[in-house]
Amino acid sequence: MGLFFGIVASPCATPVLAVILTFAATQKQIVYSGGLLLAYALGHWVLVVGAGISAGFAQRVLKSKGISDFSNYSKKAGGVILIGVGIYLLTYLF
Repeated sequence: MGLFFGIVASPCATPVLAVILTFAATQKQIVYSGGLLLAYALGHWVLVVGAGISAGFAQRVLKSKGISDFSNYSKKAGGVILIGVGIYLLTYLF
């Protein structure tokens, strides 16, 4: 799942990270550069945690409405998709 999230987030996160890394590389202050990267990492982490919390909240709402079968089917479908993508990538590499 982390690989897929990284692929989805990469177009938005990579340009900002590249600018921060370039700026940090030109500075002679390691603590300042590390602080910039830490601030970026914390900001990125907040978005991931927010997505996780909202997914958990949505599952609880669906379960309270009596739609727990959707969650089971979506997890199984997600697992099948992950296995399929894994098999595709393995066959593509070899």
